[in-house]
Parts: sequence; C-alpha cells; structure tokens
Amino acid sequence: MPDSVETQPGQQDLSTPSTFPELAVQVVRDGVIGAIAGAAGNVAVLGTLLVAAVLGGFSIEAFTRFPALLGFDAFLTPGQLLAVGVGSFIIGGMTVWPLFLATIGALLPGETYAARGVVFGAVIWTGFATYFHGDVTGSGLVIYAVFSLLGHMGYGFVTGAVMDRLFGDRPPLVTAALTAPDE
Repeated sequence: MPDSVETQPGQQDLSTPSTFPELAVQVVRDGVIGAIAGAAGNVAVLGTLLVAAVLGGFSIEAFTRFPALLGFDAFLTPGQLLAVGVGSFIIGGMTVWPLFLATIGALLPGETYAARGVVFGAVIWTGFATYFHGDVTGSGLVIYAVFSLLGHMGYGFVTGAVMDRLFGDRPPLVTAALTAPDE
C-alpha cells in the first residue's frame, strides 16, 4: 500500500495526515462518507422490511421496543414512540454500523467493501432478528427471517458499495492501523 495518494495539481493529499487540522478534515470527510453510505444502506433494509410487513412477516411496531426499553413509553404516545424507534434505527444505520464496517471491514472476507458488507450485514442481522421479531409466528416468521436477512445483507452491500465509490483508492482513516504494512 503506498504511503500517499497521487493528487491533481492544487489538491491536498489527505492519505497520511501529518497535522491535527489535516487529521480533523479526514475524520470529518470519512464520517460524512459513512453517513451517506449508511443512508443509502438504510433504504435497502427499510424497503425490504416494509415488503416483509406487507406480507405479514414484520410488525412496524417492533421499532418501538428500543425506546420503550429506555423508558420513553412513560411519556411518549405510541406514534411518538414509533417515530423515535425508527429515527434511532436510521441514525444508527448512518453512524454506528458504517463505522463498524469501515473499521472491521478490512478483516472480513471479500475484496471490496461491498462484498465485505454482505458478510457484515449477515452478522448484524443476528442481533436484529432476535430483538425485533415481535409476535410473528408460523409462515410470518419464515417471511421475517428471509426478508430481514436479505434486507441486512442488502444494507451491507449498498453501504459498502457507496463506501467503495466514495473512498476510492484511499481507505478510511480508521483502517490505517489494520492495513498498514508491518515495519
């Protein structure tokens, strides 16, 4: 892996930040890329869950479980609780999960973040599947399992594909320690 990335005349090379301002710019840039990638991935997973809900394999009210766990049900209406639950799901999908994918992506199988994202999506699906299944039973449970798995794998693929496109040849800063050659 090269120490620096070639730039066009007049462009600043941010591949190896040497000052705090350069580091801060790169961290913010990487965060924005992660948020954009996570937003695109959210479209995939939420769209798939919506299809599962229409088919009877997912209850949208399952999103109220997380804010209720935090005690928000004591002062929020059911509609507000749902909004907070969906909002926290979306925010997590734009912050926490893209950061994890960027960080551990170098350790997952695959040549690209898109390929690694499919594996990542399957891994994070296990937590979703156990927590958000609600009272779904019978054929609905099969629909839930299949669609939520496909949705999470889709989330990982789309998030990774956007990261591949936006990061280009420069890996995210958080992976530098994982991908730097041994010296």
